[in-house]
Amino acid sequence: MNRVFKKALAYIYRSDTLFFSVVSLAAVAMIFVVTLYTGNTGAPFWDFPVDDAWIHLTYMRGILRDGFPSYNPGVAESGFSSPLWLIAALPAYITGNWLHAIPLWIKGTSALFAIVTLIGAARLATIFTGRRITGIAAIGLLLAWPLFWFSSMSGMEITLAMATITFAVLEWKQTRYLQGGILAALAILSRPEAVCIVFGMTLVQLFSPGSTPKKIVFTTQLVLPSLFSTIIWGTYNFWITGHLLPNTFYVKSTFSLVHNTTLFIPHLLFGHTPATGVGMVMLLTIAAIRLKYVPPHRRLSFAVPILISLLALFAVLATRPVLLHVSFYQTRYYAPFMPMLLAGAVAMLNPSFPRRFQFSSSLGEIGVLLFVIGGIIHLPSQVASYQAHCEEIRALHTVAAKYVQTQFPDDTAIAVEGAGAMSFFSGKTVIDLNGLNNYRIAHGQGGEGLFCQLANHHPSLVAVPSTWHRSVEQLFHIRSTLEFSYAQTHFSSAPTTRRLHIYRVSLRNWVTQRCRVMQTAAHQKPLL
Repeated sequence: MNRVFKKALAYIYRSDTLFFSVVSLAAVAMIFVVTLYTGNTGAPFWDFPVDDAWIHLTYMRGILRDGFPSYNPGVAESGFSSPLWLIAALPAYITGNWLHAIPLWIKGTSALFAIVTLIGAARLATIFTGRRITGIAAIGLLLAWPLFWFSSMSGMEITLAMATITFAVLEWKQTRYLQGGILAALAILSRPEAVCIVFGMTLVQLFSPGSTPKKIVFTTQLVLPSLFSTIIWGTYNFWITGHLLPNTFYVKSTFSLVHNTTLFIPHLLFGHTPATGVGMVMLLTIAAIRLKYVPPHRRLSFAVPILISLLALFAVLATRPVLLHVSFYQTRYYAPFMPMLLAGAVAMLNPSFPRRFQFSSSLGEIGVLLFVIGGIIHLPSQVASYQAHCEEIRALHTVAAKYVQTQFPDDTAIAVEGAGAMSFFSGKTVIDLNGLNNYRIAHGQGGEGLFCQLANHHPSLVAVPSTWHRSVEQLFHIRSTLEFSYAQTHFSSAPTTRRLHIYRVSLRNWVTQRCRVMQTAAHQKPLL
């Protein structure tokens, strides 16, 4: 038996893919155990760190119930930003629903794609340098990055996007352009920002050495699958809403690139994990400088991870808010590009570079050490933050939604700010006041969508944070208020208490009148 075991170990060690698979499986299993089992409550098992995870589950339930993605029963909607996640996690949803453990199975799916991501990052780094130690270093960097832990257990599409992006670049690097293009198309369906990898790989392909006909063929293989998937998704959105993009891009994409950049850079360097941020900046800077010493025929391929990441960061900062008090909320948009970027950056520390430039290797190693040490130091607090996020979602969203489910009739309509757990558990008609899951509100001009949706549904309940009180008073007569609260201790230096208010309300007459006036002026029929 001992002999068989030794042979198995030797076989695993000889194969890079098997070796990285075993290491990645063990690493993510450790993340799974540490993150879920060390909390003071059961919230990490039975809830998510972000309410948006429940939104995707609501759409999965809609697919099974209605045959198409729906938020409210029987009404097709365009409020999800990851159609591939709806499909990839659907088996976990069905199994979890059967076993009454949906969050655990969905988080297991995230963890599965985290394993795939580590394997892809390790193989990418190894292919860049031809040395297995570089792949091991890539895995180590990702494990030292606290937000990789957060993403692995988020129950969201982050690790799916990480895996598809990393393997798309890996296939491209191995000159399997059609496979790379197909994976890039899947990456776009997992996170729209992944369109940046198509631009990055295409630009490098067009400027690489070689005959023009071959470059055209290879570029076509890269671009066509992504174009096809984008057309399909855009057609679906247009069929539902009359617009090509999901609701979220029209609701959230109103932010300033300059303003967000001035917030993001200090947050990266001096935020929750300053040593990690400084180390990453040093590592990437040295990697960019050392491109000069890469042989010309390989230089462009080494530049791809950096180019793609810069394009992605530009896209995120141009279209998304920077929320410094909830680091994961904004990080999830550019986190999918980090495994590919770290794999490429660590490959640039290859000691085979000329001796006259060895000082940069030392600086790069210092950057790696800062990244790893800073990450390890902050891992306990990040794990605690993850658990606290889950506890907050449970206290302010899930518990409140289950209360509404049991205490009010099924035909009740409720207007909400947090549109995930409330829709999934309450069983009521839900009006998303932000418009993320209501295209009529998202695309309504001058507030018409909001006013007419309220006028048509006449919600008798409103569930919003306490900070929304004045806005609620303007739209509704408030009859009574119920409060749910959660004391935050991990998100800021001073403990704060967040409150969710559930109001029993009746709509003010001016809202209905305003809807009629606006519809008459626009010569539109009433929204049903």
